[in-house]
Amino acid sequence: MKTWKTIKSKYVLRNKYLMENGKIAKDYFVVEKFDYAMIAAFTKENRLIMVQQYRHPVGKIGIELPAGGLTHKKESIKLCAKREMLEETGYSIKNLKKIGEFHAASGLLNNKMHLFIGHNAIKTHAQNLDENEQITPLLFSKQDVLKLLKQGKIKDASTALTLSIIINNNLWNI
Repeated sequence: MKTWKTIKSKYVLRNKYLMENGKIAKDYFVVEKFDYAMIAAFTKENRLIMVQQYRHPVGKIGIELPAGGLTHKKESIKLCAKREMLEETGYSIKNLKKIGEFHAASGLLNNKMHLFIGHNAIKTHAQNLDENEQITPLLFSKQDVLKLLKQGKIKDASTALTLSIIINNNLWNI
């Protein structure tokens, strides 16, 4: 997997806001995004399904849990989680349990992330990626994930939070 090459980049908008104390807050933005689901799914062999993908805003390839946003208001967040898992990894999962709901970056984003866990995921399909996605599914043991966390190789905060919840609440081997 390779990183993208930036051909051209520009700022679209820079704002200023008047704060309560009369001072101007420079360059404060609110980004409106859809809520999204993040899924920690385990195979029958108790291996965690993760994905490797390039993230252009940070210019790096990272290891993350599968995740994706609601595409329309009629879709439930649980259905979104199942759909994203299938699209990004080719794994199907019947039973998902919601383990948390958080604001990923409340100083910038208005959306919520919904965290799910599921067991006995089965490879049933080929990946069905969006045209701008380059995703490689990976399987990890608990020891592998602990090592990645300890070495600081998981940089995505949503992934690190989800894994911390799973590990600290002994949800890996249920």
